Amino acid sequence: MYHDPVQRDAGMLERFPELAATDEARRTLSWFLGRARDDGTLAEDWAESRSRMEEVNARNNVMRTVVIEHDFWICKRANPVPKPENLFRDFLTGGGSWNEQIWQPPAEWGEWPTFDAGSEEWLAHSGARRTHSLDGAVEPGWQGNADRERSRAAEVLLALAVRPRPVEMCVGNQALAWLDVALGRLGRVMHAGPGDVAPGVLLHDLGEHVLSPHSAVVATMMEDSLELLYGAVRTADGRLVSRPSPRGQSNEWRDYFKAFSRDLAREQVLASVQLASLLLRSDSVWQALSALRDYRGDRRADLRDVATCVRRRWYLALCSLAWLELSLLRPRPFETLRPADLACFAVAALLPLYPRPLVAVSHRSSDAKKQLMGGRAWGSNEVLVDATFRPEWQTNRAMLWSLFAATPVICTLRSPGYTESPWCRAEAEMFEHLAGTADFLAGRTLVEIDVAAAGLLDRAARSNPATHRVLEAAAGIDTPPLEIRKWDRWQGAMVRAVAATRFIHRVFVLTQVEGQGSPAEQTNRFLEVLCDPGAEPPEQSLFGFDRIWHRLAAALRADAAAVRLEPPLAVVSGSEAHDQAEGWFRRHAQWVSDLSGCGLEPGDLLAALDWRDYLEPFLRGYAEGSRYENQAAFLDLRGVTEDEWMTDPGWTVARGLIFLRLTYPLLVRQLAGQRADEWPLIRELDIPVFTQHLPEQGIPQSEVFFSLGGPWPVAYLNANSDYVSISPYLAYACEETLKLGSDPVMIRADKGLSALSLPGQGLEEWLREYNRKQEGVGEG
Repeated sequence: MYHDPVQRDAGMLERFPELAATDEARRTLSWFLGRARDDGTLAEDWAESRSRMEEVNARNNVMRTVVIEHDFWICKRANPVPKPENLFRDFLTGGGSWNEQIWQPPAEWGEWPTFDAGSEEWLAHSGARRTHSLDGAVEPGWQGNADRERSRAAEVLLALAVRPRPVEMCVGNQALAWLDVALGRLGRVMHAGPGDVAPGVLLHDLGEHVLSPHSAVVATMMEDSLELLYGAVRTADGRLVSRPSPRGQSNEWRDYFKAFSRDLAREQVLASVQLASLLLRSDSVWQALSALRDYRGDRRADLRDVATCVRRRWYLALCSLAWLELSLLRPRPFETLRPADLACFAVAALLPLYPRPLVAVSHRSSDAKKQLMGGRAWGSNEVLVDATFRPEWQTNRAMLWSLFAATPVICTLRSPGYTESPWCRAEAEMFEHLAGTADFLAGRTLVEIDVAAAGLLDRAARSNPATHRVLEAAAGIDTPPLEIRKWDRWQGAMVRAVAATRFIHRVFVLTQVEGQGSPAEQTNRFLEVLCDPGAEPPEQSLFGFDRIWHRLAAALRADAAAVRLEPPLAVVSGSEAHDQAEGWFRRHAQWVSDLSGCGLEPGDLLAALDWRDYLEPFLRGYAEGSRYENQAAFLDLRGVTEDEWMTDPGWTVARGLIFLRLTYPLLVRQLAGQRADEWPLIRELDIPVFTQHLPEQGIPQSEVFFSLGGPWPVAYLNANSDYVSISPYLAYACEETLKLGSDPVMIRADKGLSALSLPGQGLEEWLREYNRKQEGVGEG
């Protein structure tokens, strides 16, 4: 039976008694219902927005050529209509357009969509049952000084953010996440003082940072404004930008999901619910939205849509929060579910996923994968399976609950080994809780069928990503993810040696001692000390690492031994100015996560930072709008052992990368039975893991990958040649890689396509040629 972990922090609740409450979520939901009842405009506004959405679905609308991968309205499903054989001919001859997505909003503004899933014929044969509605748990009309309480909550949030205690940071990050999913940027604009921020300030911020860049906002393009409202991030120079990140979440969600997945005690998660609920109770935000929807100019409908969407998401978030509060207070303890599971389930319901599925499948992979892969449901837009769902910033725990949180039908595949899986037992207990206690998604259906009857799921499958592509290309080839595989030992040792050398030199540049020679001379003498087994490096903590020089010394000597060369493998031959060294530390400080107690070695972190500086530019191209910049990266650990993962120099960059705040998510690929999720570093960060059970099982939406190609060491050597000199043997090995081609970027394809390189040819050009060849095959 589950018991709260011993991580209690009574001091936090004593300092902030507001967080010790147990009913603020239900109070805020009651407050919102009262405002909506008194205002009386939401039903009218929702009806107008629904009409515009339905117009978009109608014939003769302009076809979108850019795929939308997020849905802030939480009501957009994949288009179940098959794509015409000749898309453009049908459009030009007046046959109507083919849309890549379809709006299917529920009848009421405060509902998650069920997409008429309950009427599916296959459900009638499966003993379906409904979950227990949350209706009646809250009555409208709570009265109080919402703005004053929200202002006090802002003070608490600020106090939690500046304290170095990890638990308090988690509580604060959870509250911030709820603000983001509900109000977006409107929730972030607040101050600690006698009252909440004035509505006029909120309206000005909306006009300055969200609405003004767009001359028109219509239902089909609503994401343009809403992505700035909900998914924007602030750059180092203060600009608010919307990164081209799928799923509509900014990279701040990496910290949010890490906080939600932390194994906190029940009262600590409950404290975050209380804080979030107080922050979401704002008369000022309500008044600003009222002023926005009352605008009478030529953008009246557009601004009313923004106000309607925010109020809708606000209410749905409060329903999820109230459910989480009630679930945490459940008198009967859970057997397997932990507070982190409940929190991840609740917040994942608000994620702007697209396409929204009809059915999510709970199954034991080893029992059910073969049956599932043999049917139409596998990989369809309507049926969601863990192996076909690619997360954005989720942890492994949050990825699991993202499958089920806002899905109208949950189907359990019974199999002999189902109850042997801890994850399956947790899922089963969650579903029983939804059926017997409370569920925020009214109308959700639970179904149980035998794994042998998995073919029933095919009745719900109507479309798949291939039917939603404009180009007839292999899945993922237009936006391939990055694949990271193990390097040769000498390659990992070289990068780690160069990265450590540059780091040490920057330290001496900033702390130069007069009379000891130049920073380069001091660096090279210090490298000799680090590489001498009989020498004793100084005791020092730096960059978040205890005894950093002892740990670097051990790594540098081990790398030299692994490649059978004399250390040091790299020395300084150039120099860096003081402002350059200072800029490097300042620039990378924002990328490094909390490293306390993580077990990461400093050499691995430095190698990962060198990857960011000198290798990723070849792969992603940091120019604004790069199609590769935000694509996920897969650590391909198939066939790797735990010992290799932790000790082999070929994995040095990968080990460091997982601790950086990157602009793209990192995922793990493993074979069944490897249990990489339990390996050091990976288990601490709870990285999403894709397990390959069958040879033909691929990565969702990724038949094509790009990675560093054969001659990348030459490119890396040239990027550092004016600053660092490496061992002649390593330099020779780099030059030898030119025999493997001239392009440091390799495109690798699965599922019938052979591995390929693109020397002197861009991906777009290769893709056009690939399509021409495919058309020729079809005509033959």
